[in-house]
Amino acid sequence: AMLRALNRRARLGLPWLPVRPSQEGSAIFGGLAGFGPPLERAGRSFDSNSQSIWVQVPSISARLRKCRGLLFCSVKRSFVDSVMDTTATPTPLSHDEYELPREVRTVRVNRLKARRAIASDDSGLKRKHSVFSQLQREMRGWSGATLRRGFIAKGHGGQKRAFKVKLVGEGVNDYSGPYREVFTDAMREITDIDSSGNTSLGILEPTANNQGGVGEGRDLFLFAQSSDKKNRFDEVSVHLTTSLSTEEQHLLTTFSSLTQKQDEISREIEESLVFLGRLVGTACRHGIPVDLPLPLGIFWKRLAEEHVEPYDCIQEIDILAFK
Repeated sequence: AMLRALNRRARLGLPWLPVRPSQEGSAIFGGLAGFGPPLERAGRSFDSNSQSIWVQVPSISARLRKCRGLLFCSVKRSFVDSVMDTTATPTPLSHDEYELPREVRTVRVNRLKARRAIASDDSGLKRKHSVFSQLQREMRGWSGATLRRGFIAKGHGGQKRAFKVKLVGEGVNDYSGPYREVFTDAMREITDIDSSGNTSLGILEPTANNQGGVGEGRDLFLFAQSSDKKNRFDEVSVHLTTSLSTEEQHLLTTFSSLTQKQDEISREIEESLVFLGRLVGTACRHGIPVDLPLPLGIFWKRLAEEHVEPYDCIQEIDILAFK
């Protein structure tokens, strides 16, 4: 009875409470970034170890997140749905109720060419003509407001959409079917493994358990990195252990995305990963289920700010290294 009473009040109070106030990531109030720019400009993400290093300003939001286990899933989903509806970009209606407004742009995708490219052994051809790459080129320069549209056209089965899909050479109209299929095809391509054991697009890479077919989570992937960046990171790690203090090592490791030089391959991978996040976010906003097999420990739990055991993360990724 107490939980039901709490959740009834939480359903009404959550829209009025900031889930993450500005002082938690602001350097002015001693946020997680310390003294300097905020988290978004510093080039780093949330790190649970920072709570014991930087000053933490107490807030109602932090206490609320610690008690989120007391909230029912229906309350959380209702809150998330209300946030997505509130942040959706308004789209004016067309003069013809069966036509899409001009604000809903058209994206041309050639799936026939993409299938031939994925079936070939040419990695450059795969990265150029895949459905994921075609979507990335078509949406280059699009703002977040464009992807936050949730227009529902008449006769489209109630499917929310941010753009219209034109499938080249297939002779079909987009009545929500092709719109959902391009998301599914793009997610299938980034996890496609070729004959050499690597992913076709090089955006994700299979874990050691996936490559060896051992342990649990044999279908999991990690974010890809260029070989040059891995070598430079190893060189920097060796240098850290010999010449820098503990505090300097922590700072340089935390802000490694800005302190290390990047080559063209690293920039392309990061741009593809950013677009992957935008694509998955758009699919979630529009109720399109997509499969993103990332590790539970080092990705999903950290995204939810849950406690993570390092040994569990290693076991999930590389069981042989764990043993």
